[in-house]
This record gives sequence, structure tokens and C-alpha cells, in this order.
Amino acid sequence: MILSPSEPRTRTRAAGASARRPAAGLLSLLLLAGAPLLGQEVTPLRLTVEAALRVAETESQETAIAASKILVSASDIRVARSALLPQVDAQLQYMRTIRTPFVMPNIPGTEITLPFGNANTWNGGFDFSQLLYDGGRARATQKVAEESDHATRLDAVETTASVRVAVVEAYFGAVLAERQAQIAILTAEQLSNQLDTVELRRKAGEASDLDVFRANVEKENVEPQRIAALNDRDLALGHLRQLLNLPAGKPLLLEDDLTAGRIRPLPREKVDAIRGSAPKRSNLEASLHLVSSRDLDAKSAHAAFLPTVKLTAHFGGYAFPATTFPSSSNFMDDWSVTVNASVSIFDWGKRLAKIVSTEETARQARLQRTQLQQTVDTEVAQRGAELERTEALIAARVRTTKQAELVYQLTELKFRQGVASSLELTDARTSLRQARQNEAQAVHDYLVALARLQRAAGAPVSLAAVIAPAPAPGPTPGRKQE
Repeated sequence: MILSPSEPRTRTRAAGASARRPAAGLLSLLLLAGAPLLGQEVTPLRLTVEAALRVAETESQETAIAASKILVSASDIRVARSALLPQVDAQLQYMRTIRTPFVMPNIPGTEITLPFGNANTWNGGFDFSQLLYDGGRARATQKVAEESDHATRLDAVETTASVRVAVVEAYFGAVLAERQAQIAILTAEQLSNQLDTVELRRKAGEASDLDVFRANVEKENVEPQRIAALNDRDLALGHLRQLLNLPAGKPLLLEDDLTAGRIRPLPREKVDAIRGSAPKRSNLEASLHLVSSRDLDAKSAHAAFLPTVKLTAHFGGYAFPATTFPSSSNFMDDWSVTVNASVSIFDWGKRLAKIVSTEETARQARLQRTQLQQTVDTEVAQRGAELERTEALIAARVRTTKQAELVYQLTELKFRQGVASSLELTDARTSLRQARQNEAQAVHDYLVALARLQRAAGAPVSLAAVIAPAPAPGPTPGRKQE
């Protein structure tokens, strides 16, 4: 279990010192108001790797961008579909004529109203249009939008899988950094105990001042390693916070650890089932939709040589009132229906160039899908081999750690009895520290390798099947951190 870094005592002392400065009194009050009260226990945020994965799906910026792209692609479908449906527009226009050469003479006994030369002109109505035929271009555009939407949704699945793998790497990277920090702290404690033993032996006349100096130098030499391990732990936790968008002031406790006893490696048949899901990986299916959309683009380019037929209708009226605003009796009907057919005769090779471009783009999409298939097959094979290697390493590292612990215990006992030398104890301690680090690294590598294999094969990224449930929460061990 891991607590994120904090220094409550240091922060309290710093806040108190600031409060004693008159010039910074107000600032100190503000800082103290936002800080936890002295002696108040802050409840840490307990987080398992599965909980971290759920948080990432809702808080990650990558998943939010992927969701936004899905909304855009769905809107593109509506835009493309609208081209096949009737279009209705309304318009209203007023024109005030200041001076015109089309002024009709005033003939007594006659009322002549023409669409020009009037001081006030109103024109309004509804315009209706419906595409009748365009060689299938509008339908192809709609299908392209639909294929792009399918590809976007599959890309969102791929993005989510990538985010989950990144969370697994960051989570267990922080756990590994904490384990290395614990090993460094334990090594420092062992060296302190060794120094105490040597000093007792010197007082008894069984060791010299040189032995004390040597033990003290060895203890001081390991202190930079301990500090570096703690700093690495803090950086790893900070990276995990950033990935999950967690608040910086909330203590964080990671409940999963790298104990080999909590790991239950997947059986061979389940690993093979994961590998077998590779043909259904989301980015491979997305590439199929991309190829289909490119083929539709090429089909639409060929249809550019066909005519376009459109039905249009106008239902409105004109009014030429003597005053500015007309009455309903001033309007005269203006209704018309038109069927228009058009085709391009000469465009300097634009349509031919479009055909070549779209056909080559479609061919590139098919080649890229073949390359992607080969890349996925290679990645699945590599991740599978990596998983097998790390699984075999766990058992070997556990045996080595047990042997190293036994060797250190016996050597320490002999050292206390004056039978073993300090050099022998140092060698045993170094071997134990390396064995513990190797065991934690092997478990870390196995979990990360499994997540990478799941992503490579397109399977759901989850480690719930291989990690035993965490023990019941108890007193938080180790240095309290924030």
C-alpha cells in the first residue's frame, strides 16, 4: 500500500513562521484557512488499479476528445443525409425605389401595376427544392459519413484501450517505485542495526575503531540512494495523479502491490483466447470502414460525369403598395415549378484528376490496412512472448528472494556472534536487496505485459483476473505522506 507524498509537520512549521511575519500576516491566514487543522487526520483516497481504470475513462482528456469526435461524426451523417431530403426556405424582401427610368405615365382612368418603377416593392414566399438524380453522389456522401462514423467509434475504443494501458503502467510504476523506496529504507535500517552492533562490539573490545568507521561510512553511503528512491516514488505518484486528473491535496493510497503471492497468472488457454481476438481489434475493423469510405469516394468521383436533375418550386407573391407597408389585398400570386437538369461539359480535366486521386487514395487505404494487419500480428506475438518470459521470471525471482533472505538472516546471526565479517554481511545484504528489487520488477513486468497483450489483441484491458483482492484495510504503515 502506498501513500502519496506529504510533509504535514514541515508545512505547519512553515505556516507558523509566515504568521509571525507582519508583512505576510494576511497571506498566512489565507494559507492556514486552506490547510488541514493541526492534528487533523486527512482520509486518504484508496485506489486499486481497477478503480484507477474506471477513473481514467471518465476523467482522461484523450477519452473526452474521442467522445467529441463521435459527436462530430454523427453530425456529419445528418448533414450528408439532408442533401437527399426536401429543402424548404422562406424569404421576404422589401425594396424602396429612389429614382428609376421606369416611371409609368399617369393616365387618367387607368390603373397599371408593373413589377418595376414602383416606389415600394415587397417580395416574399417559400422556395422548395428536391434532388431527383445526381448519379448517386449524394447517397455516396451519406455512406461515406456513416463509414467514417463507424471508424471514429472504433478509434474511440482504441483510444480507451491505450489510456487504460497507460494507467496500468503509471499505477504499477508508482507501486514499483514505492517498493524500491521501502527496500532502500529497510536497507538503511539494517545498516543502522549493523552500526549499533559494531559499536557494542567495540565497547566489548571485539572490534576496532576502523570497523566502526567502516560501518558508519557504509550507512551514510546508502542515504543518497534512500532519498533518490523516495523522490522517484513522489514523481511516479505525481504522474499518476496527472493522468487521472486527481486533486493534488488529497492523500492517495494505492492498495495493489507487487507481492508475488497476490498474482495468479492466467492459464494457457485464456492467454490463447486473448491472442485469438486479434482479428477483431478495433483499429483493424476501423481500417475496413476507412477502405469502404475511400471506395465510395472513388465511386462518387465517377458519378461527376452524370447529369444532376433537381425539382424546384416557388410559392410567393409581389406587392406594390402606395404606402410603405402593404395590406393582404396588395399581394399578387407568384407561383412556379421548375425541373432543372445540368451537366458539366468541360472543366479542364478536373473530374478526371478527381477520379485518379480518389482511386489512388483507396488503394493506399487497402495497403495501409495490410500493413496494419502485419503490425498487429507482430505486436501480438511479441507481447505474448514477453508475457511468457515475465511469468517464468516471477517463480525464479521468488525462489531467489527466499534464499537471499535466509542467507542474510544466517549471516547477520553469525556477524552478531562475531563469526562473520562485515564484508560478508554487506554482500548478503546487497544480494537480498537486489533479489527483492528483481522480484518486484518481475511482477511489475508481468502485469504491464498482460495489459499490453490485451491491448495488442483488442481484448478488454483488465487485471482483475490475475490480482487477488486486497486485504482488509488496516493501520496505514510507513511514513505518512500527502
